[in-house]
Amino acid sequence: MKLTNIANLKGTLYYDRMVMLQTILDNQLVDYLQKALSYFGYNYVKVTHILDTPTIIAFITHPNSLEIIQAVKALKEADDSRNRIVRDKLVGKQTIMSFLHANEGDDIAWLPGEKGVTGPMGVYSYLHPKSEPIQLLKRLYKKYGYNFYNRTHARLMNRAISKSEREALIESAWLYYKKTYLVDTLDFLKYYPKSYLTLFSNNLNAGKSRGIKVLQEAVGAYSDGIPGKKTVKTVLNYVKVHKDNGLNQAQLSFMAKFYIYLCTKSKRAKHFFKFRKGWCNRLKYLGFKTIKNTCV
Repeated sequence: MKLTNIANLKGTLYYDRMVMLQTILDNQLVDYLQKALSYFGYNYVKVTHILDTPTIIAFITHPNSLEIIQAVKALKEADDSRNRIVRDKLVGKQTIMSFLHANEGDDIAWLPGEKGVTGPMGVYSYLHPKSEPIQLLKRLYKKYGYNFYNRTHARLMNRAISKSEREALIESAWLYYKKTYLVDTLDFLKYYPKSYLTLFSNNLNAGKSRGIKVLQEAVGAYSDGIPGKKTVKTVLNYVKVHKDNGLNQAQLSFMAKFYIYLCTKSKRAKHFFKFRKGWCNRLKYLGFKTIKNTCV
């Protein structure tokens, strides 16, 4: 393939080979150029830094040097609009909200065995007492004259609030989850929607540290719950080989093992056992293939 055809590939390099790993500014084309050239078999690009600005000093004598750079710029420009559309479609707000609607629901409820009310999208007041969704819910309780700490009033509140108020609670929950459970350093996984959604689910339901540990264990990285550079590199290498489905199944497998431990060997096994069905349903929703062998 001729180098002049790079621009015509549009999103191929970006999505299939994960060439672009971060937003590219005008002074950041070097990293993208290195990966694009490597993809086509050009493994040598020398880079220097002048006042912390990457500067291309290789291929200056190459007859296609200017053409290569122009082609990479064209590829980047061609991707811009498509990237935004794909990002929203794959793992944007709509995808995560669909998951929350299916697994957490939109109701206000005081569930059996719980120590407080749960708002739309599963925001549990006992675990998130100071969160904005719970503060908003408290204000609505006061508006309608119900007691926030009365179990029986949860059902009455669920019937009382208006459609717009429920939507406001849902939007507040989304913003809170986005701030609390999405991981910036692993943002590139948005282009691997199954794996990204499973990571979000694990962070949400087991805590961010546990969710990151599950990801680290799945890819063979050091399991410390901190998504640092080594973890990012290991995840990138893993997903290149095993693709989205492979990484997703690995995460789900380790999460299933964690659930089994909680239900059988932990000190509170009897307590956790009653959540087993819900956990298994979540694993099934996320696409766990060996769900029948886990949820017996």
